[in-house]
Order: sequence, then structure tokens, then C-alpha cells
Amino acid sequence: MHEVASRKAEAGRGEKGERKRDKGERVWRFALWGEFALSFIITRSVRPFLLRPSSFVLRPSSFLLTRLRLRCHPLKFPASVSSNSKTACIMRFLPTLCSLLTCVSLCSAHEVGNEIADATNAFLKSLGDEQKAKAVFPFPEDGSGERVDWHFIPKSRVGLPLKEMTPAQQKQAKALLKLNLSETGFKKVETIRDLEGVLRDMEKNGSITRDPDLYFVSVFGKPGKDQPWGWRWEGHHLSLNFTFVPGQPPSVTPSFLGSNPGEVMQGPLKGLRLLAKEEDLARALVKSLNEGQLKQARIMDKAPSDVINVPGRNDTKPEGITYDALDAGQQKQLVALMKEYLFRVRTEIAEDEWARVQNAGLQNLHFAWAGGLEAGEPHYYRVQLHNFVLEYDNTQNDAKHVHALWRDFDRDFGNDALADHYKKHKH
Repeated sequence: MHEVASRKAEAGRGEKGERKRDKGERVWRFALWGEFALSFIITRSVRPFLLRPSSFVLRPSSFLLTRLRLRCHPLKFPASVSSNSKTACIMRFLPTLCSLLTCVSLCSAHEVGNEIADATNAFLKSLGDEQKAKAVFPFPEDGSGERVDWHFIPKSRVGLPLKEMTPAQQKQAKALLKLNLSETGFKKVETIRDLEGVLRDMEKNGSITRDPDLYFVSVFGKPGKDQPWGWRWEGHHLSLNFTFVPGQPPSVTPSFLGSNPGEVMQGPLKGLRLLAKEEDLARALVKSLNEGQLKQARIMDKAPSDVINVPGRNDTKPEGITYDALDAGQQKQLVALMKEYLFRVRTEIAEDEWARVQNAGLQNLHFAWAGGLEAGEPHYYRVQLHNFVLEYDNTQNDAKHVHALWRDFDRDFGNDALADHYKKHKH
């Protein structure tokens, strides 16, 4: 009898222990999925800071924050959870987490384009029929037409100028522009318009009309997520071209900013050097070079009269000193200079562009200089990595007239993405 009672008691304890383990495993799984849900919500909330858009790769900051969180709050299983259940839970959980975070990262690239498309459609909706006829153009598949007819000189243009918009429409147009640019980039673009007023005061009865409202908005194709489309903001010393292809990150080149005068010498804006960083960072780099390095970097004694890769020309090849020939401090200076150009556009797009540069291999990067080394002397520089090119020229008007250009011969106007899109989708 005593033996039978002992076996019953042991069986009862076994059943009770099994129920406890089952309950422990249910609690653990619930906690695990709760942790996942919370992590997912937090990641979504701070996605622009943690994720690089249009990529399957999480940015390093995401990994660091995750590691820090796990150090502060390591995952602990209840003692009642079996080792097999622990393994099963983790193996089920991790792939799902990785897949979902990957989707978040991929979605962010589409969200940028969708957000800009919505703002563009809202702007177009505010226009009258005559205004819309001026603002909207076809998007030819062969890459021809008005969409690729870009320039930065003062000339007659098509599109809808700011001066033919109502104040409310101007506000919407600027809001659209702001969506495509960083805060710094937007301020530079607006200041370029302000400089037209400075030139008007300087030139008085000049032959060229200087008007801060002679900047034109042009939309190509139908903004949306299903078909390629693009838009442009352009006028004197400005040509910003944006192209959106389904499933691809936006293309933001050609991108041109200019400043005349390079330094304002009188009036309310006296002392302003709009593109000061583009000049000062490059000069600090070239003046840090030793004699041997400078000999490699300097491609001409006299600076060319303008940037070389103007509309219709894709002529330059990598020249000058290579990235690997620079010391660590000089390499940092070169990276800072490059980011001054790339981060004209909104951060998500700029991060994607910078990742593309890194993936192409910084060791293939070249920095070239021409002209004088001192402030006030005509000078030119170029940063080139394969078909990615940054150019700067300050030679006109006694070196008081700056041109700063960003091109990508493969990606200008979305050419590479469009070729791939049309190959996969016949229209």
C-alpha cells in the first residue's frame, strides 16, 4: 500500500511538474513575442536613424543599440523551460525578426518615393489647367526630351516658374522641394535664389534678368509607385533632378549648385559664403598634402574655366591622388568633403548614396586639384570614383564665382535603374 501511494504521489508530482513546465513555456513564449513586438515598434519609430533605406543591411548603429540592450537586459529563460524548448523558441523567433526588420528596411526606400509622389500630386492638384500644362511633361522611355535637358546658366526655360504661382502654390512647391533635400541643402537652394537679388543690385541695368522667382518646377510622367517618373527644380545656378523608379532608390543627379558672388561684399548678406564648406574642406585637404602627394594630386597648374562635366559631356576619368595614398587624417577630410555634396539631399537618400560609394571601393577614389592653393586664387578640384564625380570650380569673376556639381554617369536621371526596369517590364 505504501509503495502504491508513493508511486501515485510521484506521478502527481510529475503531472504537476509537466503542467508547470507547460505554463512556464507559454509564459516564456508570450514574453518572447512581447519583446519582439516592442522591439519592432521601437525600430519602426526610429527607423530613419537605425536603418539604411533600400538595403538588406542594417546600419551599424542598429547592431550597437541591440547589443547594448541585450547587455543591459539579457534574455533569461525560466528554469522550468527545457533546453529543447529554448532552442525551438529562439530558432522560430530569430528568422521572423530578421525577415521583418529586412522588410522595414526595404519598405523605407519605397516610402521615400511614395511620400514625394504624394506631395507632387498635391502640388499638381493645386494648379489650374494652364499652369499644369506648363508644369507637366511626358516621361519618354528612350531617355530623351525635356527631362534630360538640364542646365544651370541664366536662359529661357520651360516649366512653371515660381512667379506664375500663387503664394499658396509656392508654399506647396517649396514643401515638395524640402521633402527631397536635407535642411542644409534646402537652405543652400533658397539662398541661391536670394543671391539673384544681390546680383540685380550689383549689376543695375545689366543685360540679364535677375529674378528670385524665375525658378521652374517641371514634373515628368505621372507621380506614383507603379511607373517611373521624375521632377526638376531649376534656374540660374540651380539644377536639381530627381527620378523615381519602382523598387529602386531615387536618383538625384545631375545636381548643381552655384554661387555668384562667391562671397557677398555688401548689403544685408555681406560676408555670406554660400559654398564655403565645399571650398574650405578641399583647400584644407590639398594644403595638408606633402610634396610628393601634391605632385600626384595636381593635374594642371591652371584651373579650367568651368566644371568639365557640363550638360552633354561625360568626359572625365579618375585622376590625381588615390584614397590609399592619403594618411588617415586626410582620408577623413576627403570623406567629409564628399558628404558635404551628398548630404544636400534628404538623409535617407544620402545614406544610400554614401553606401553605394563605399561598396564601389574607397581605394578606387581619386582627388585631383588644379590652380592656386591660396584663398582668392582661381582653383578647381574633382573627386571621382569610376563614374561618380564631384566637381568644383572657382575661376570666373576673379575667383568670386563658384560652381559645384555632382554627377553619376551611370545613375544620372535614373538611367541604370530605368534600363533594368524596362528590361523586366514592357510598357
